[in-house]
Amino acid sequence: MSAAITRKGDPSRWEKRWRRIEVISTIVLTVAGVLIAIFLGITQQRIANIGTQTAQRQALASLIIGLGDEEAKKRRQAAIGLAQFGKEAIPPLLLGLED
Repeated sequence: MSAAITRKGDPSRWEKRWRRIEVISTIVLTVAGVLIAIFLGITQQRIANIGTQTAQRQALASLIIGLGDEEAKKRRQAAIGLAQFGKEAIPPLLLGLED
C-alpha cells in the first residue's frame, strides 16, 4: 500500500492539494499568456500606427514646402496633394492661397 493513499484508497490531503495547485497554476499561466499576447498585439499595433503617422507627416511637410514653389503648376499639385489630407491640411492650404 502506498504512503499517499489512505486506508480506504482515497488520495491523501497533500495529494489533493497538489492537484488543486496544478489546476490553479495551469489556469494562471494560461491567463497570463493570453494577457501577454494581447499586450504585445496592442503594442505592435501602436508602433505600426506611429510609423504610419510619421510617414503621413513627412508627406504633408513636403507638400507644404511645395506650396512655396515658384512654378504655379507645382503649387497647384501641392495644394491638390494637401487636400487629400483632409482637415489637417486646411491651415497650410489657407496660408498657401494667401500668397
